[in-house]
Amino acid sequence: MDPSFLLWLGERLRSKPGMIDLVMVAMGGSNPASTMTVRPRTDLTEHPRVKRALRYRTAVGCYSDPEGRGVVVMGRGLADRWEASIEVHPGHQGLGLGRALAGAATTLLFVRRR
Repeated sequence: MDPSFLLWLGERLRSKPGMIDLVMVAMGGSNPASTMTVRPRTDLTEHPRVKRALRYRTAVGCYSDPEGRGVVVMGRGLADRWEASIEVHPGHQGLGLGRALAGAATTLLFVRRR
């Protein structure tokens, strides 16, 4: 994911590389650090993050916390790698929800890989 590689690849694909927010690494077969349960959401197809993911990713899935305060969008991106996009609604930011959703994303990755 080196920037020079992404620029090189983008030139060949006639595309611009986007933002890389986070690279997540987890060891082992489970994620005990994640205690947040998320649920699949099929009603968010018009959400901007979901719409963008559907343009650039395959195997897209959308999830949210039970109260719907934030979303996690998972899908396969460049080189068929799993990517996650996380958004916390403005009224719920600063409370650790983004961190919890990131933990849930790693758990989703383990589930989706099977």
